[in-house]
Amino acid sequence: MEAGGEQIAAIGIRADQHRLQLDYRFRHDDGEDWQHVVQTLHLVRVPCRYGGERPYFLCPGKLGGNACGRRVTKLYNGGRYFLCRHCYHLTYASQCEDYLMRLRRKARKAVERVDASASTWLDLERPKGMWRRTYDRLRRRAFDLEMQTEDKFEGRCAQLQEQLEEKDGKKNPAGDA
Repeated sequence: MEAGGEQIAAIGIRADQHRLQLDYRFRHDDGEDWQHVVQTLHLVRVPCRYGGERPYFLCPGKLGGNACGRRVTKLYNGGRYFLCRHCYHLTYASQCEDYLMRLRRKARKAVERVDASASTWLDLERPKGMWRRTYDRLRRRAFDLEMQTEDKFEGRCAQLQEQLEEKDGKKNPAGDA
């Protein structure tokens, strides 16, 4: 990969039936020197139920001093080596959501299932070929989820208002301005 005529990334790959060898250079910060890394990733092939097989990487990382060895389909470059998401302590965005954000995401997905260009249930138009019964059910689901989101948001706003009033009351117990 090049940027402005300068090579900024390159990786060499050698593969056989049971392993993949990566050959690349790594630099943690701009001030550090480039380090040459050769990493061998072992592959296992698992038979599929209806024939064929599926390849997986065996994670070469270490967790708590023990080899990880997880069977994974993806490895991440979060440092010097390519490791699984558990070794780099990566989470999915949905794992960091609170209840309100989860409701918002569900409502958005319900709306997009009917019409990807719509932003709320109010903007929905029944797509050509969709049964009216299906459209009504999906629109109702989107409406219900958005109403739950609104209720939860209003409840959270009321909590914050109470907390602010309590804080103001403690600062100024006499109620003077």
